[in-house]
Amino acid sequence: MALTVNGVAVPGAAAGSYYNNRCSTYVGHGIPSPDAVTIPAAAGGSGLVLEVRTGSVKAIVASVFAGETPTSEPITVAFAKDTTRAVISKVLPGAYYITVRVEWAGLLESGAETYAFRVIIRAP
Repeated sequence: MALTVNGVAVPGAAAGSYYNNRCSTYVGHGIPSPDAVTIPAAAGGSGLVLEVRTGSVKAIVASVFAGETPTSEPITVAFAKDTTRAVISKVLPGAYYITVRVEWAGLLESGAETYAFRVIIRAP
């Protein structure tokens, strides 16, 4: 999975996974600290434009936490079905920790993977 924020590619780190089939379930978690990437403010001076590149998925959900770690109350957005782009308004310049969860489902199995990203939005 790849993430672009305000037009800039942001490297991330795997933060967790879930896999379920008819015989077993696997879960893995972590709170990685990926390198922060400085990005420009969105047009108009505030907000985030998130674009996700991934394979076929059932759902994409992003959570944006103010600060360097995922400890604040997040702004969460569910991407509209069959879209890979979401806009989060009212995000001001500063440091943010972003998680993106992609969920998938097959005939006999399902799962989800979460990725973490850190950005610093510079003032316009």
